[in-house]
Amino acid sequence: MIRSVFTSSTNRKQIINHLAGLLLFFVPLSKAYPNILLIPLLLLVGYDIYREKKLNISFSKPYLLLSLSIFFFVLIAVIKGSLFLDIDIYLKYFTVLVLMIAYQQVSKIKTVENYYLSGLFIAIVISILKIIEYKKVNPDFLFTTGQGINDVLWEDRPYAAFMLVLGVFVCLRRISLENKKSWFFVLIAGIFLVFCNYISARLSLFLATVTIIHFMLFRFKIGFKTKAISIIILFLGVTTMAVLNKSLLMRTPLDNSSEFEKMIKVAKDREPRSVIWNCASILLKTDTNALWGVSNHQQSRQDLVDCYGEQIINREEKRHYYMSIRFNTHNQFFDLWLNGGIIPFLFLVASFIFALFSKQTSPNMRWVFFLFFCFFMVENVLYRQMGFLLFGVFISVYNTRLSLKTVDKK
Repeated sequence: MIRSVFTSSTNRKQIINHLAGLLLFFVPLSKAYPNILLIPLLLLVGYDIYREKKLNISFSKPYLLLSLSIFFFVLIAVIKGSLFLDIDIYLKYFTVLVLMIAYQQVSKIKTVENYYLSGLFIAIVISILKIIEYKKVNPDFLFTTGQGINDVLWEDRPYAAFMLVLGVFVCLRRISLENKKSWFFVLIAGIFLVFCNYISARLSLFLATVTIIHFMLFRFKIGFKTKAISIIILFLGVTTMAVLNKSLLMRTPLDNSSEFEKMIKVAKDREPRSVIWNCASILLKTDTNALWGVSNHQQSRQDLVDCYGEQIINREEKRHYYMSIRFNTHNQFFDLWLNGGIIPFLFLVASFIFALFSKQTSPNMRWVFFLFFCFFMVENVLYRQMGFLLFGVFISVYNTRLSLKTVDKK
């Protein structure tokens, strides 16, 4: 009985779809289950490739360039002798390649999307319950800064919020395809957008809003007047939410001054990346670091910490905070350059350029790359389990082959 299930190509494809979806379902809910589910998924994908005698995978330039970036990143680590010292990091990059192969075997995108939306919605419900309980003890709790924020969310705020952005994208894609169930996805997308504002996630709120505008302008088959009215309503709604959100205003320089120069000064003082990126730039001015990267990840982290100590002057409390937290580069491109040298960095940048501007790139894939490009600019995304899993999955599911009209609606 079991053997007959796996010998049928149709059955194998269905199981792959559900396993792939189930893995994505657990990303916001568990750190263990996605790793566990990845094993049977890869085994079944390998068996399916063996039985079918063919590998359904896109060899478009973005994928090739991304693969070359990871290849040279690992190769340079071998040459420098840091591969085993930082093996946990390189395994994450390798997993991205594995996911690129596995998720291009998915035949029904909707199945994977349904699992993702379900897991994300459950994560929001759990977070709301945690927030209610937390506010009973801390009635003045706000989503400004502090450990309490990460305690009530399923992941650190930037990553939890970015999952909401991807959720909005999935809902909008389904709205562009569905007729009967459009209202349902409008409701879910609205919940994701409101929750994104509630947790005061600045970048993700912006990306979610831009994504909605993009779909209204270019993807939804509605008249010009309807588009204009919808965008105006969206703009007024998001602006109103933002203005009424005390936490969000406190995370901007707007609450201190209306003078532009003072606002910029306050923004730079509050934003850790202004110091972090300056230090990363200083380290990259060394020819050896610029060409081949620092000797290993631990050394690059220590070099950044030492730089914080040198660059932050007359602010002992701030200096101590940066050196104790030991901030990483908070930029995936900077990190790859700092640790792997110029070659992996250029290949990574090139993969995004081709994905964003090539005519062969499907609209879905282009927008997914755009979202991850923005996220890569402010976080070391591939360091986190959630980061490398979502990146590997989403850039693969919406590749050119799957985004053809005959397959995209499945």
